[in-house]
Amino acid sequence: MENINNKKKTVFQDLTSFFKKELDYSDSKSFVDLNFNPVISKSKSKDEFEQIRLQKQQQKYLKSQWKKIRNVVDRNVLIHEAQRIPAYYDYDMMSYHELIGRALEIYTEEAVNMDEKGEILKIFS
Repeated sequence: MENINNKKKTVFQDLTSFFKKELDYSDSKSFVDLNFNPVISKSKSKDEFEQIRLQKQQQKYLKSQWKKIRNVVDRNVLIHEAQRIPAYYDYDMMSYHELIGRALEIYTEEAVNMDEKGEILKIFS
């Protein structure tokens, strides 16, 4: 698509103009027709119906559990991200303490010592 100045529009500009033009909420014709069908499923026997109903219930339950877990995980990620920067500050301030600073120096010296093969880090899995 091209605009008045014959310059190529970006994808963002194309999408913005599309949604402004196509989804004018003041006009009821602009909404997408979802072709609503009240029939969820069809079955020929009661057992088949019960099986389909049970599957739908299980899917609904799993979807709700997934949504709950996703919210908990997202919330925990945000909490830990907010606490990360102050923790770096705390660690930095601890390095200035006499005893803690010396202990941190010992840990760093031991962590980067090479072994007899010249390797610093070994990973076994």
